Amino acid sequence: MSVDAAKIIGSLVAHLRAELQAEIRDAVRRAVDEALASLPARSIPDANVQGQDALVVPPRRAAKMLGVSQGRIYELIRGGVLQSYRSGKRARRITVGSINKYIASQVAISGNSSSKAPAGRPHSSGPR
Repeated sequence: MSVDAAKIIGSLVAHLRAELQAEIRDAVRRAVDEALASLPARSIPDANVQGQDALVVPPRRAAKMLGVSQGRIYELIRGGVLQSYRSGKRARRITVGSINKYIASQVAISGNSSSKAPAGRPHSSGPR
């Protein structure tokens, strides 16, 4: 085979490979879009969301749910404690399931100490 023929064949193979990759990518995107369109948008009930079910919440909402700052929420995300993803270019969403797991882990760590008063101090839920 001549050098020119090898170059032509190599060029043709590269072109076909790129074209096939684009077709596969488009087919996968269509399949994913169709699958997502058939799923319900939200499926986990959350009493704090006005009559809707919430699967994910923005960081501000997660901070309110946990009673911490948004900065702490981002620390928990970076540490892998809370699961999140980007929705669009900037909007981040945190899974309610990971928030619930975090709460459960904190209760387990503390040994559910909220029901026990510290030694020498009476248990009080009101202001001092």
